[in-house]
Amino acid sequence: MTLAWKPVPGADSYFVEIQFNDPEQGDWHDWYNATVQNASYTFSFVGDQPGRWRVTALDSTDAHSPSSPSVWWVFDYETKFELETPILVSPANNTIFYHYPRDMTLTWTPVSGADSYLVEIQYHDPRTGLGTIGTTK
Repeated sequence: MTLAWKPVPGADSYFVEIQFNDPEQGDWHDWYNATVQNASYTFSFVGDQPGRWRVTALDSTDAHSPSSPSVWWVFDYETKFELETPILVSPANNTIFYHYPRDMTLTWTPVSGADSYLVEIQYHDPRTGLGTIGTTK
């Protein structure tokens, strides 16, 4: 995540404060503080709890001059749980079948947490191109 703000005239550096919210207690805790030379700061934030940040302009003569801290800016992440991709087991890729009727069993490795699977079957007709037989759950 990159935080950015407008540069302050006369500022030699900026003091960045980052906090996280404890969802169980509902209060804010210091997570990281940094003094930077540019009007931006990049960091990695872990967890899905809300965070907030503010910045104070600094000069070489006074620890918090020429500005007071900015207002708090809030950010939030909600990481979506994604299932792993099933790995196809059979039939092997690019297998050519010569049997009739064209019954076949498709198999793949089970995916932990999956309740069902969406199976899409397509074919190629040299006259018309790609076609879809159907999809099933």
